[in-house]
Amino acid sequence: MNTYVKVTLLVVLSLVLSASTLMIPARFEAKEDNNVLEFERLLAEEEEILKAYEQELIEKGEQFLMEQESQLRRAQEQELHDATKELISEFETKASELQREIAKKRLRNQLELVLVSLNEDQQSAKMQQISESNSEFIELQKEIQLELEMRLAELRLEHEAIWVTEKEELRTRLEGTLAEQFSVFQEERWKIFEEKISNLAPELRRQLANR
Repeated sequence: MNTYVKVTLLVVLSLVLSASTLMIPARFEAKEDNNVLEFERLLAEEEEILKAYEQELIEKGEQFLMEQESQLRRAQEQELHDATKELISEFETKASELQREIAKKRLRNQLELVLVSLNEDQQSAKMQQISESNSEFIELQKEIQLELEMRLAELRLEHEAIWVTEKEELRTRLEGTLAEQFSVFQEERWKIFEEKISNLAPELRRQLANR
């Protein structure tokens, strides 16, 4: 029940009873005061009921949110684990293929060095090629490792962004659900309150009729 409605009801009832006091004998004034007091009591009672229900919704909502966020987090961690494993496997395959290619080149040069008759300059050139292939493999390994680390960092950032988005969406949906539940409850309590205060009006009319 919003403040405007509460104040309006209180003012209207107070004005009705105050105006009636001018025409009602003194013996009825105490009864009218009781009506005002009863209205205020009912109003305070409804406020407490709404506050208690709101607090209950907040506590249940926080508990539900914690549970759902925990589930989302575990799911995201599992997805990140699987994606990381897949990415590492992809780069391991890439490194293995590269290693095989360079190993073939190195083996070919080594065989030529042993099996083919080469002069001193040719032998020196083959030795240089073998050394270069070893250096090439080391450099390419470093490049692959660096690329893998960059891709893993990007992957972690992507999944963290997804986690944040899903968490915010979950909170928004939950807030909407709780607001709707509170609105329904508030409307139900409003009807009950209207019924209670409507009982005050007949009493006042009877007092006026018996002047």
